[in-house]
Amino acid sequence: MEVKGVKLKVLGGEHMVWYIWWKRLLLVLGCLLLLDLMNKYGGKIPECDVKDYARMILEGLVDIHNRGYIHSDLKPENILVFPSQTGSDLNTLKIADFGLARQCGEKDIPQLWEYGFRGTADYMSPESVMGEISGALDVWSLGCIIVEMISGKMPWNYSNLKDLRNKLLNGESPKIPENMSSIGKDFLAKCFATDPKQRWMANMLLSHSFLMPEFSFFSYGSNLPQLFSALSSTIFDEDKSLIQSTKSFQKDDKFGPEGDLVENLRLQVMKMGV
Repeated sequence: MEVKGVKLKVLGGEHMVWYIWWKRLLLVLGCLLLLDLMNKYGGKIPECDVKDYARMILEGLVDIHNRGYIHSDLKPENILVFPSQTGSDLNTLKIADFGLARQCGEKDIPQLWEYGFRGTADYMSPESVMGEISGALDVWSLGCIIVEMISGKMPWNYSNLKDLRNKLLNGESPKIPENMSSIGKDFLAKCFATDPKQRWMANMLLSHSFLMPEFSFFSYGSNLPQLFSALSSTIFDEDKSLIQSTKSFQKDDKFGPEGDLVENLRLQVMKMGV
């Protein structure tokens, strides 16, 4: 595909763009980077918006990983910002710059990179500096990006690359911002598991409750009474025990996305052991 004379290779996916001629393309499309978006927010992005942006990035990562690739250099400078494509107030993010992408299972040679950092050091995972490249690296990088969006600061404080490498190999991870919600901290903890086998995969993180849409009474309008009626009849009987699934409610187009809300609430009640 071409955009005003600029060759643009698109690898599919709503939140992923694979392109060449980087600076020229940005100029032609008038794109912002995630760093620019952070600056427009005043340096920090509110958590309520961060979770939506995190979902966009994750959806792109899932698409990349499903196609058998690892981005391996995910950072704010490699995330493009476009006007909303859904009619919401939030911009749309797309992952870009696949210059260091690797195929899944492809071995890396850490000696080729300074101190083993094949990508931008601040966003690299512990195992990656030892040459182990998998989707877990992209998840770690996402965690670093979220820390940066929330705090307005780089994810690490280090003196030089050797110092950062030592921190990584000694089991350290970026500090999770104190001002995050408990569920947001748990999300980042899943991203920063030092063992890549214990780190949640991108498709697993998409189901984390941190990314669950926030409930708003005003968003359901005239359907609100039916919503609570369905929720009540679905979750509780007289002795407040769970009695049935919400699958039939979810299939009712009259309620649309509210069906997902009921299911999410039902799962939360199950977790609490009500």
